[in-house]
Amino acid sequence: MTEVTKEIVDTGVVISASFKAPRELVFRAHSESELLRQWWGPEGFPVSNSTMDFRVGGTWLYSMRSAESGEEFWSKAVYHEIVVPEKIVWTDAFCDAEGKVNEEMPQGTATVTFTEQDGVTTVRSEIHYADNALRDAIVQMGMLEGMTITLNQLETLLETLKAA
Repeated sequence: MTEVTKEIVDTGVVISASFKAPRELVFRAHSESELLRQWWGPEGFPVSNSTMDFRVGGTWLYSMRSAESGEEFWSKAVYHEIVVPEKIVWTDAFCDAEGKVNEEMPQGTATVTFTEQDGVTTVRSEIHYADNALRDAIVQMGMLEGMTITLNQLETLLETLKAA
C-alpha cells in the first residue's frame, strides 16, 4: 500500500502519494475514462457510469454505486487547465444524472500535479472550497479516508498496467 499524506489547510486539503511508475502512466490513469473507472472512488463504491471529455472546458460526468445499498451518487468535474503530463485543474461537484450541479453540496477546485524523480511519481492534490465550513463538511463525509483507499486502488492498477 502506498503512503498517503493528508493535510488540512486554509479552505482546503492537500493529499499526496507516490507511485513506482512513470509520470506519463500515472497521468493517463487520471485522464482516461476507462482507467479512471477502475480505481476512482472508495471501496464498495465502484464507478458505474463514466463519460469524459478530457480537454479544457470539457467535463467528466460519473456515478459511483454503493455495493451495499445500490444507491447511485453522481459527480461532475469541469476541466479548467490541463498540462500533459504535469497538471490537471478541475472543479468537482455533486450533481444529478444529467450533470445538473447540486448547489446545496460543497464544490471544490482541485489542482493535481504530477512530478517524477528516479522512476517514482508523486501525485499532489490540493483541493479548495469556498470556505472552511464547506471544507470541514467534505472532510466529515469521509473524503480523506476515501482518498486513501482510492489512491491505494490506483497503486494496484498501476502495478497491473506496468506488468502488461
